[in-house]
Amino acid sequence: MAARSILHDGSPQRFPKSSILFNCTSILIVLCFHKVASVVNQEVSLIACPLFMTKCYIIMVGILNAIGFILLQKHRGSKVQVSSVVKSLCLLTAATALFHVIAVLYGAPIFQNIEETFHLSSLLTAVTALPCCLVLGTDLDAWLRVFINNGAQNVLESNVHITTVFSIIGAWLGAFPIPLDWDRPWQEWPISCVIGTLAGYMLGLAASSMLILYRHFKSSKSKLF
Repeated sequence: MAARSILHDGSPQRFPKSSILFNCTSILIVLCFHKVASVVNQEVSLIACPLFMTKCYIIMVGILNAIGFILLQKHRGSKVQVSSVVKSLCLLTAATALFHVIAVLYGAPIFQNIEETFHLSSLLTAVTALPCCLVLGTDLDAWLRVFINNGAQNVLESNVHITTVFSIIGAWLGAFPIPLDWDRPWQEWPISCVIGTLAGYMLGLAASSMLILYRHFKSSKSKLF
């Protein structure tokens, strides 16, 4: 039997309006968070306090994803599966370790800035593996179907597929300025990668919303003819 997602889905219905609202709200919260933090304390910024700000982003994005997907599936008769929660926690831990190893393989310091690398890995897990666990569960076949075969079957699967890909690409692109001889404070590891991850995540949410609207209008048009 295929492993269930944390939120056991009892209905095949889709909720494109809720998905778009969640995506737009998430973008606004991420964009406004830095501004609000700087207003509360002018010395708080990603450049001045990279570890603290990254921790805040991890918590914020994690809570947003958890609340968002719970609300999207609440009236579908969703039930929390304890075994799935345990498996997902193990998967999230493994994902964080994997991102950490990949960062080191791509040039991150091995014995220095370990805490910074760990926080970047945790942020990547929060924007990629966490939403995937909530939607796809721990079923390997579902992950392969969505990410390898490009076989997303509903709005939520499409959403996590797009945001995951965009977030990883954003983190990768964020690493390019680090070795350049510009002597800018934001070139310190892993500030630009954190910025790239968040930018990719927000672009992924925006792209997913536009795809939802495009498919909706396309479907509505086809019904007219």
